[in-house]
Amino acid sequence: YPNPTSLLERIEDEFIKIIVDLIDDTVKENGYSMLLQRVFEAVLEHKALSLALLSRNGDPNYLRRIIETARGPVIAYWRELGTELPQEDLDTLFTFLSHGSKQVILLWTENGFDKTPEELAQKVGNIVDNAVANLLPKTEI
Repeated sequence: YPNPTSLLERIEDEFIKIIVDLIDDTVKENGYSMLLQRVFEAVLEHKALSLALLSRNGDPNYLRRIIETARGPVIAYWRELGTELPQEDLDTLFTFLSHGSKQVILLWTENGFDKTPEELAQKVGNIVDNAVANLLPKTEI
C-alpha cells in the first residue's frame, strides 16, 4: 500500500463488504431486527477493527457509508411489506432509524460491548419495528 490511508480504506471497504453481504442475505428473509443482530454480531466478531474504526478518532464517515449500503435493500423490504409511502418519507424514516442505530452502536463500543448482539438487536429492533409498523399496512414485520 502506498500509504496508511490506502491501507485504512482497504480495511474499511472489506468490512463494508461483510455488512453488504449480511444485508443481502438477511433483510428480505428475516427482517430488520435480524439484520441488526447480524450487524452487531459482525461488529463484535471484528472487535479490534470495530474499536479502531468506530472510535472517536476513527473516520466519522465510516458508519455513514455502512448505513448507505443498507438504504436500498431496507426500503425495498418495506415496500415488499406493502407500504405506499412516498420515497421521500421512506428515506426520512430510514435516515432517522439508521442514524439512531448508529449512535447505539457507538455507545455500545464505548461501553465495552456490555450487551450481547441479541440483547441490543432486540431493544433497537423493537423501537424500529414499532416505528415502521405505524407507517405500514397491518402485516407482520
